[in-house]
Amino acid sequence: MHREPALQEAVIIQLARVFQSIGIYSRDHIDDALKVIKEYSSQPNLMKPLLTLIEALCTSLGKEIHRWLPDIMPRIIRAFRNEHNPNPNPNRDTTNLALDILVAIGPPIVDYTHLVVPAVVSLFEFPFSDSATGEERRVLAEISLKAIQAMAKLSRHLDLKGYSSRLLQPLLRVLEGTSSHFVPLTGASTSNLASSSSSVGGTDGVEILQQAVLRLFSDLMDNCSAREEYLRWFEFVSRQLTRWKIADSAFEASLTRLRSPFEESVHLEVVAEEYLETEAQSTESTETLDMTSIQRTWEPLAQRSKKEDWTAWFKRFALGLLKASPSSAIRSCLGLADYYPLVRELFNPAFLSCWNAMTDSNRSQLLSYIDTTLRYASNAPETVQSLLDLAEFMEHDDQPLALASDLGKVAERCKAYAKALHYKESLFNKDPSDIRTIESLISLNTALGEREAANGYLKYLLSHVDYSDARTELLARWYGKLGRWEEALESYTSQYNSAANKSLPLLGMMRCYEALGEWEELDTLAMQVFQDSQWSLQLEEIDLSDPRNRMTFTVEGGETSYLRSQVATLAAKAAWSLKAWDRLERHVTILDPNSVDGAFLRSLVALQKGKYEEAQEYVNTTRDLLSVHLPALVGESYQRAYDVFVSIQELTEIEDIIELKTTAKDNEERKAVIFSTWNARLKGIQPDLEVWRRLLRIRSIHCHAIEQYHGWIKFASLCRHEGQFNLARRTLEELLGPEHVRLLNNHNLSPSQFSGLHPEVSFAYFKQMWVESEKMQVHAFNGLQKLAAHLDNCQGNTRTKAHIALRLGNWQLELQWYNESNSCDKSEVIPYILQYFEEATKNDPDWHKAWHAWGIVNSIIVEYYQEKNWQKSRKRLVKEHVLSAVSGFINSIALSPGNNLQDTLRLLEILYSYSEDTEIESAIIDGVSALSIDIWLEVIPQIIARIQSGGAIGKFVKRLLLKIGLHHPQALVYPLSVAATSHVLARMGPASSILKKMKQHSAVLVEQASLVSKELIRVAILWHEMWHEALEDASRAYFGNHDVDGMFDRLMPLHEILLSGPTTPHEKSFHQHFGKELDRALDCCQKFQQSDKVADLNNAWDLYYHVFRRIDKQLPQMTALELQFVSPALLECQNMELAVPGTYEPGKQVVRISSFFPLLQVFGSKQRPRRLSIAGCDGLEWSFLLKGHEDLRQDERVMQLFGLVNTLLKKDVRTRRNDLAIETYPVVPLSPNSGLLGWVTHSDTFHQLIREYRTARDITLNIEQKLMLRMGQDFEKLTLLQKIEVFEFALESTSGMDLERIIWLKSPNSETWMVRRANFTRSLAVMSMVGYILGLGDRHPSNLMLSRHTGKVIHIDFGDCFEVAMKREKYPEKIPFRLTRMLQNAMEVSKIEGNFKTTCINTMTVLRENSESLMAVLEAFVHDPLINWRLMEDEEGSCLSTSDFEGEGASPSFVGRTRRSISIQERSGNGEEALNEKALEVTKRIKSKLKGRDFNPNHVLGVADQVDELIVQATAVENLCQCYIGWCPFW
Repeated sequence: MHREPALQEAVIIQLARVFQSIGIYSRDHIDDALKVIKEYSSQPNLMKPLLTLIEALCTSLGKEIHRWLPDIMPRIIRAFRNEHNPNPNPNRDTTNLALDILVAIGPPIVDYTHLVVPAVVSLFEFPFSDSATGEERRVLAEISLKAIQAMAKLSRHLDLKGYSSRLLQPLLRVLEGTSSHFVPLTGASTSNLASSSSSVGGTDGVEILQQAVLRLFSDLMDNCSAREEYLRWFEFVSRQLTRWKIADSAFEASLTRLRSPFEESVHLEVVAEEYLETEAQSTESTETLDMTSIQRTWEPLAQRSKKEDWTAWFKRFALGLLKASPSSAIRSCLGLADYYPLVRELFNPAFLSCWNAMTDSNRSQLLSYIDTTLRYASNAPETVQSLLDLAEFMEHDDQPLALASDLGKVAERCKAYAKALHYKESLFNKDPSDIRTIESLISLNTALGEREAANGYLKYLLSHVDYSDARTELLARWYGKLGRWEEALESYTSQYNSAANKSLPLLGMMRCYEALGEWEELDTLAMQVFQDSQWSLQLEEIDLSDPRNRMTFTVEGGETSYLRSQVATLAAKAAWSLKAWDRLERHVTILDPNSVDGAFLRSLVALQKGKYEEAQEYVNTTRDLLSVHLPALVGESYQRAYDVFVSIQELTEIEDIIELKTTAKDNEERKAVIFSTWNARLKGIQPDLEVWRRLLRIRSIHCHAIEQYHGWIKFASLCRHEGQFNLARRTLEELLGPEHVRLLNNHNLSPSQFSGLHPEVSFAYFKQMWVESEKMQVHAFNGLQKLAAHLDNCQGNTRTKAHIALRLGNWQLELQWYNESNSCDKSEVIPYILQYFEEATKNDPDWHKAWHAWGIVNSIIVEYYQEKNWQKSRKRLVKEHVLSAVSGFINSIALSPGNNLQDTLRLLEILYSYSEDTEIESAIIDGVSALSIDIWLEVIPQIIARIQSGGAIGKFVKRLLLKIGLHHPQALVYPLSVAATSHVLARMGPASSILKKMKQHSAVLVEQASLVSKELIRVAILWHEMWHEALEDASRAYFGNHDVDGMFDRLMPLHEILLSGPTTPHEKSFHQHFGKELDRALDCCQKFQQSDKVADLNNAWDLYYHVFRRIDKQLPQMTALELQFVSPALLECQNMELAVPGTYEPGKQVVRISSFFPLLQVFGSKQRPRRLSIAGCDGLEWSFLLKGHEDLRQDERVMQLFGLVNTLLKKDVRTRRNDLAIETYPVVPLSPNSGLLGWVTHSDTFHQLIREYRTARDITLNIEQKLMLRMGQDFEKLTLLQKIEVFEFALESTSGMDLERIIWLKSPNSETWMVRRANFTRSLAVMSMVGYILGLGDRHPSNLMLSRHTGKVIHIDFGDCFEVAMKREKYPEKIPFRLTRMLQNAMEVSKIEGNFKTTCINTMTVLRENSESLMAVLEAFVHDPLINWRLMEDEEGSCLSTSDFEGEGASPSFVGRTRRSISIQERSGNGEEALNEKALEVTKRIKSKLKGRDFNPNHVLGVADQVDELIVQATAVENLCQCYIGWCPFW
């Protein structure tokens, strides 16, 4: 916002007017308004406009404002006495405005009685000096009157129990009338006050105030909930009024009612009458709808036949609605209507505003016009799409339009497939057994590119629906739609052999051959059809009115009118691929030249004949035809329009070929540019088989296949990943030629026979052979060996040689190391295995993958020797392999294009394990010295974890940290500050020493980091919370365990802090309120230590308990913290050198801290985390969750693991296609029991979303739990069978569709909804698999978040890892991950089958294929001395408590888990052996999961079977019903 104060004020006031105009829709933008309020609340000159903005929000939102009151209330209260104003007296305008706002808030203000009453009562009287002028006294008197009148209105909503003395004493002083606090009000002031007062007897100011006080007395008596408390006071007030000779009939009537407890108060009736009167006035003031002007926009529809006519009609209709709208906010946008896209955006709200004001007859008339438009405007897809958008908009507003049209068919006709999908799913929910609906769902998902979801529908259909009457016919069609062409071909062939009319199965077979690239078979069938008159006759007999037949023969480029044209299109493509140009020309003559396929294929014929101008004309025609539907498709999504873009790309490459054959024929430089562009395009397109084949086939017109072998080899690789083995093999066979294929399949192949073969194509063929058949693996291995031997005798091809050697090494591992059926001694094959990996490093010493594999294979061998206990007997041999592994990892790290986390951790692990071996140590240190310092930034936590080590490791760690600190001090200051605050001297000393040395070059930075870290720790755990937690723990130790020493260990450090004296205003306040009692309690404890008398200890506990109760009452009221009270030093930090936590990245501009926002929001959960905002030098607000009482170092390690998983998912073609990734956020530990978590923006917890959804619909939040308790009152004591029965009863009695409805309602349209739902399903699947490997537990609804923008599931709170939750004694979790019915219902209607299971399989495949990389991180995780103490947690360490993200008002059943803040390792040095055993057990368990041996150690499960087993466990009712009730298994 502009820095000019006057302009700032004007902008804020205009913003307030905007919110006033849009009314209830303010809720969509209130977060932005709160940011403005928060940012400028510290500027006194903007207090009034900010209050005006707050008043507009309260007025617009009504009762909904309660959700944002924690942010708003502190700023309202601050207005009464502005601390930035040196004048102690309040400002009249801002104070009056603040009072009006409090009144406007209404009933929700009851939760803030403790803030409102003291603030308003403080305005009743002002002790100003005798030097005050008359005007100053008059202003204060006016404020007092306003405050008294406001309190009269507020008394209807506030809970004033316990406030009688605080309210009535100052009011009595006002009544006395002789106090010097007030002066008579005369003149204009009196008249103004009198006009605002409800009953003023005269013009004297004292009388006006007294009348206001008497009215307040009456309201207090009528509204009070503590009758006895107020009755005693008002009896006293009555006596005082008699003494002062003040009589008031209303007061006496109220007092009489107060004395009679059984007499009903009439207050509620008065309020009801006032409310009804206000509503009536509001209704009368609503502007009427000008229906005539709207009807004039509806001209006869029959006159519109062109697309332009419909566009003009829609614009006129939209403008008519804008003009006639009853909403002034919408009408004010009329001036912007010249911009057509904005008209479309405003159409829906304008329609809604008019619709709400229409009569039933007008609505019926309007719906009939819309129906007619949908029926006749088929040539205007944009207009139809706008009306479909309107139907969706009204559905979101719970006012669906009762249209006669089938919106699903309309949407499908105009290619709005996402909208059609929504309507078809609604039909499916009504009748899940309707085959045609399921078939439509399969078609729509296929058209939308959601192939996994379409397969899920097919699986659902095969298992749930009876379709036996036409099984073969239906299966063939379904398989074709899903792209499962080999299965479709098999079904069509079976149908062909038994059908009387063979035309349908024959055409289906042709489509399959085209998709599979079997051009000879397709060409043969096509020729048979065109040459046989019987086939032509049968083609004509096919009923095209049957939509199933039309869908069967829909070809790319659009539907044609005649089946002969479709056959001709398929035949032409076959002739093109076979380069049979004469047949291509003959087939093209059948096609319509004005169709996409007809024009496109004619351009190829003209190109082949050398008629380049004619070819260009056909290219232009094709491009024009494609552009017809492009706007509608792009409007839906880029992915929907991708196929058209690919077609346009084909046309561009035809133009490139024309250029190559004409102007660039002799221009070698231009040729090079074109070929380079072609290669770049292949790298940028999606990994889709059809897309790659289309582009490569275009290029084959100019180039022979072998000339672009890189592209075809990549295409074959894609085919393998998709399971299209036949297509992959056929592609490679076309590159090789028949003779060479026979040669490669010859088992007696010799190296010399490779002389005429292309080495890379031969290599690809052997890889295909290995994947395709286990029986051929040995032949593939032997053949590749001979190819390698041939290349050894040739010069060059070093990269190919390296790839082949690496592949041979991996294959030999598979055949002779991991193959259980192989009985050979592993130690004997080690030299042969190492030979290939070593050759890979020698052939291409700059290839990091070869060095990584060299390091891994040597690590595997070392692990094998350790299992055999050969470390001593073959010590030298083991050392050689360790040194080789070190060499491999160091070179891999040095050569990797990015960070190499797994190899870096492997290297550190070797150092820590073999630190006593000087040769290994020196090899690592020498190798590390040559590495870039940047590679260590990712593993700083693991390095600092060993900072207390002695000997060579300690020296290495300290030397490395000093080097990092020299080059990247920003990356090191926060982690070192954590170590410097450790309770273990062995950690604190080295960390402090390194920080001291860093001051030599970064003194300011280190000082700032120390200050910020110390102050944030102070703010994270206030003295109130520190003592509250300590007294709880101490009472548990003393009264529960009779552990007096444990009690003293918990309390004495806090007494020492208290004796050191307070620093901040908040600490001083604590000291003033509780210091004396705590000092007395300390004296009693010291007496007990001397006398050993229990009475002294009991006296201490009496004092402690009194302090605890007072703190316990105060904590819930601390909903916001102001830095000026809790940390003035932090508030004073401005323009620091220190980076915003978690933002530092080497090589990028440092985002430094500009300032800290003055207010922190406190969440009302057990741990009471705070939201902290930091202003960065980049102008952005960086928000964090500041957590105390919790060790975040494990969360930090989990984020490391997620980073590696994301890298692996991004590299794999199966997972990259769907952009699979885990959402991560910064984790910055500040101390062993506090830290910062990056704020996950635009996201809400599942618990919060479900609570809001159910509250808005008056559904009990924990309805399922109540149903369970109704059927089985003592649920925890029931038997397992009884629990299952009760649990199933609760599920059957509720729908569980909350989350599904939430995703739909929060999506603006079907296109966004479909994307978000797919993201929801896939992200849930990814984290289910990764969480299972990690052993992640405690996935209750408050630990899962949903992104508002993307729909992705975001996990938080990673305290329970390595199956700790499964092994705890109380409420052990039986499920591997959360997959409850609400999550399943939020997926596609086929639920688990489809996107979820496919993503699970793909993710688990990636994890298992990269198990070595994952184990590098997980083993470092498990053996980390700061983390592995969690493996030994007992029941107390994993106890259950309220979740950090759960609201204060939530049901007590919705709970989470709390973590101990200080590790066992930091408390003592015991338990080392037990920890190592547990770590080995955990490591073994993780390895078994990654090998598929998790269910049976003697049997390896395939990935799909493993996923099926996990899903069965996760969804089993017998497992879910045993979960802790706060886990919400019924959700």
